[in-house]
Amino acid sequence: MSTTTSAPLASTSSLPQSSPPRLTASPSSQSQSPTIHVHYASRHVKARIDPGVPLPEIIRQLVSSSQLSISEPSTLFCLRIKESGQLLTPSNFHSLLTREVGKKNVLILGSSPEIEAIETLDKLSPTSSLPTLKLATFSLKTLIKDKEFRGEFLERRNGWETLMDVVERSSGNTLAYALNVVRDVLELDQEGGGKRKCEKEFVKRIVEIVGEHSTPAKALFPFFHSTDTLQTLSLGSQLLNHY
Repeated sequence: MSTTTSAPLASTSSLPQSSPPRLTASPSSQSQSPTIHVHYASRHVKARIDPGVPLPEIIRQLVSSSQLSISEPSTLFCLRIKESGQLLTPSNFHSLLTREVGKKNVLILGSSPEIEAIETLDKLSPTSSLPTLKLATFSLKTLIKDKEFRGEFLERRNGWETLMDVVERSSGNTLAYALNVVRDVLELDQEGGGKRKCEKEFVKRIVEIVGEHSTPAKALFPFFHSTDTLQTLSLGSQLLNHY
């Protein structure tokens, strides 16, 4: 694809100066393309990104740029809005680039939803340290809202079973984070017309949590306050009155 760019890249002092990724479809489109800062680890580039260029091609050019020095295939990466963490997809890319990204001009180049699902499941495993598990469940609260990540994590990699296991073996803030992810998943299922299965062991654990004084009630309130979630769990008014 023959492309040009008019904006120089902003690179760190440790990186050599070289040609920037060519992310505009034509010279005439440059004046209409917002200048975007794209961050990856401790490095970043600055370029004009044309919504007319396909998103996979933009990611490919960013990954292959000498300024970011990435050796992995571009298919392992995605772009997110730095402030909100929202994932850019081929379907929302044009509207977000012109409406949201243009306001802050900062994107994050990071792991694709598939890689994020794999990495998250690894961090949620029983062999992970408590700090790693806590951070993973906290991050999952944001990730689970992405449809693409949700598909990878829940449907293709059995993340629901892993999440049930985390609830059964965790406590404190980690448990609160995990329960709130469970709540979000159940509510998203209901919005989509589905109903996810909650095993009897999980429901029993929820009842036990209500009576545990070691778990901060305030931290768990968002989960138990959701009537739709409780109905999905088939706990009904008895659990609501107990809480």
